[in-house]
Amino acid sequence: CSDVNFCSLSCRTQALQSFHKYECRLTHVFQQTGIKDLPLLVLAFRAVSQQPVEYFVKNRDKFSVPDSKFGVEDKYSSQDYSTVFNLCTHQDRRDSADIHSKTIFACFLLRCLQETGYFKSVTSEAPGLKLTDAEALIGRLLKHFLDCIQFNTHTVETIYENRVVAWDTETRLWKSFTRINIGDSIETDRIGGGVYPTLALVNHSCDPNFVIVFWGRTAVAVASRSIFKGQEINDNYGANYANMTAPDRKKFLEKSHWFTCGCVACKNNFPEYPKCPKDFKKLPGSAFKHKRCDRQKLNRDVESMKKDIKVCVSKQEHERMYDNYLKWSELVDNLVIPPHQDFINIRKGIRSCLFKLSPNKCRARDDVKEE
Repeated sequence: CSDVNFCSLSCRTQALQSFHKYECRLTHVFQQTGIKDLPLLVLAFRAVSQQPVEYFVKNRDKFSVPDSKFGVEDKYSSQDYSTVFNLCTHQDRRDSADIHSKTIFACFLLRCLQETGYFKSVTSEAPGLKLTDAEALIGRLLKHFLDCIQFNTHTVETIYENRVVAWDTETRLWKSFTRINIGDSIETDRIGGGVYPTLALVNHSCDPNFVIVFWGRTAVAVASRSIFKGQEINDNYGANYANMTAPDRKKFLEKSHWFTCGCVACKNNFPEYPKCPKDFKKLPGSAFKHKRCDRQKLNRDVESMKKDIKVCVSKQEHERMYDNYLKWSELVDNLVIPPHQDFINIRKGIRSCLFKLSPNKCRARDDVKEE
């Protein structure tokens, strides 16, 4: 196929054995209709096309009625298609316009599958106005996948080797990603999207406690601070208090994920990064987890770790740098209550250290005008 590129031979082999034999014939259709620029539609189509129709017919009982408690008692496997089928859809909040539009999209995608021979193994009839049982099943699944994928997609990212993001999250610095300073962060670029059923179960917080790093298309979640027994693990859906005000976060999440956030950062109105406290000696007593805390010692210990991190940057000692960020995180987590600039800087540092080890790398071009 001359219309698409594959990242590796194994990726191409996997694609040719499953979904690409259908998608190849639709490349120009998707381009002309604009579907190629609508990740939701592409992912819903791929959710079906990467499995033969026999799979869905054989397991039709799994795809009858969504179960909100799926996986609570039985073994939960992200490789099981039932995990995708039972993800949140907010079905009870959809209006008639949304249901109508997604039904039209599902019908169009179903027609695409019909024309590419997806159903040939189960029916000899030519596509018509009357659907076979298999076609009706797939049409219903396409509509359902459009609903659940809308709220359960993660962006697959690569990083720029020659450009980083400054502490203000707006300024771009043209320098090697290996020379990143405390407070700066790796700049990422979107290379795709995917549904990761296990990660999709994790709730949002505007002050998350883990980061996601990609090795190829594999998503790896790593704690960015101490997570104590009984504490909830929280992802971030794109609204972080460090660089977005509470009203903006509220508006963003209600539009993108259809819920009003009630996390600690929202309840306590955490300020953005520049307005967060940064001097431990000036913090009130209520900002510490223990009544008696040696603030001067804490300040000295943190400054010592920051100096060692700077040395690691100059010597390119990435593993030692990562260890220092972990020690810094453990120290602050055990003594201080957010918000504080250190929590934000530590999260950025851990994420940057991990992404440096990832194979997902590219170079930003300074001759490309940014939109």
